[in-house]
Amino acid sequence: QLELFQLNLNWLKKASLAVLEREEWELFLVHVHFIDWAHHMFHGAIDPRHPHYDPDAAPVWEEHLLTAYRLVDDLVAAVDEAAGPDSNVVVVGDHGQDLHHTTFRINAWLEQRKYLYWNGDGSVDWNRTRMYAAGSYIYVNTVGRDPTGTVPESSVDALIEEVVDALEQATDPY
Repeated sequence: QLELFQLNLNWLKKASLAVLEREEWELFLVHVHFIDWAHHMFHGAIDPRHPHYDPDAAPVWEEHLLTAYRLVDDLVAAVDEAAGPDSNVVVVGDHGQDLHHTTFRINAWLEQRKYLYWNGDGSVDWNRTRMYAAGSYIYVNTVGRDPTGTVPESSVDALIEEVVDALEQATDPY
């Protein structure tokens, strides 16, 4: 993963320097997302609150996280130098980080409860699926609205209530 972060940084640095050196600019922004990825991947390994925390392995994972930050430091230094001594360089984060140990996979949850079905090729079996998730939303596969709707309009509200009740009972295993 660190190799992928390095490749991403190399590309961001090359693109940033090209813009700063070749284009007229008044405001330049560059977004580095791999710090977020690094925290999702490594943070639990260095946080004693995580259920799979291993104190003997934690220093290795902490070094990996620090390596990701050093990569960003390298980009900031390169941008600062290319922007010149009269420029202001500001580094901001879009959110903080905290422990993450469980990802709730809504489509897997819907599948376990027989709301969502898959074909053998990994595509959705629309002829049997009643609900599915896309993005941050759960959709009802409704007759008359969806091409292969399976839930009659008259049953939509009851199905939604059933799923909401089940979701309210969902708990984190840790």
